[in-house]
Amino acid sequence: MSPAWPKPVPRATVKRRRQRITTAVIRSVRRDVATRDGYCRVLDAGIPWAGWCSGPSEWAHLSPYKRFQTQGQLPASRHHVQGSLMLCRRHHRAYDSGTLDITGSDVGAEGPLVFRCGDQIYEEYRRQ
Repeated sequence: MSPAWPKPVPRATVKRRRQRITTAVIRSVRRDVATRDGYCRVLDAGIPWAGWCSGPSEWAHLSPYKRFQTQGQLPASRHHVQGSLMLCRRHHRAYDSGTLDITGSDVGAEGPLVFRCGDQIYEEYRRQ
C-alpha cells in the first residue's frame, strides 16, 4: 500500500536546483555588463581625478540593488544589467567604503552615471 502523502523532495536537491538557476542568471548578467562597461566603468568614463585602476575587473551593484539590500529576492530581481557595473578592484573598494559615490540615472547603469569623490563631481555622458 502506498503512503497517503508522497515523500518531499530532498533539501539538497532543492538547493542545487536553486543554485543552478541563480548561477545562470549571474553569468548572463555579468557577461552583458562586462560587454557594456569593459574593464572599469570609471576608466571608461575618463574621469581625470579618479586616479589609476588596479586589480582585476569586478562586478559591482549600484546602491538600491546592492546585495545586502536584495537578500531573499528572486535572482532575476537581484541581478540585472540596470543595477550592475564593472569596476576595477581599486574603484570597487572605494565605492564600497563610501569614498567614491556612484549614482545611476532613471535607467540605472544603462544610462549616464554621476561620480562623486569628496567635493569633485563628474557627470558621465553616454548616448542611449
